[in-house]
Amino acid sequence: MRGIDNTTNKLYYRFMKGKDLVQLLKKHGWTLDHIRGSHYVLSKDGKHLTVPVHAGKELGKGLLHRLLKEAGLT
Repeated sequence: MRGIDNTTNKLYYRFMKGKDLVQLLKKHGWTLDHIRGSHYVLSKDGKHLTVPVHAGKELGKGLLHRLLKEAGLT
């Protein structure tokens, strides 16, 4: 299930592809710093996140949760 939790106003996602996560992060002010192979490195306010973008594959739920937490979206 995707969306915004109405009780906390936090984003929550169970399944997401790497490319979709990159787009979400860009909407929240992250910029693409560089790409190395299949890994996108985004930056914002001196922080860096590396998002694996493998064609057609979803991110693992633990990795997705960690990336959203580091980005300040959960």
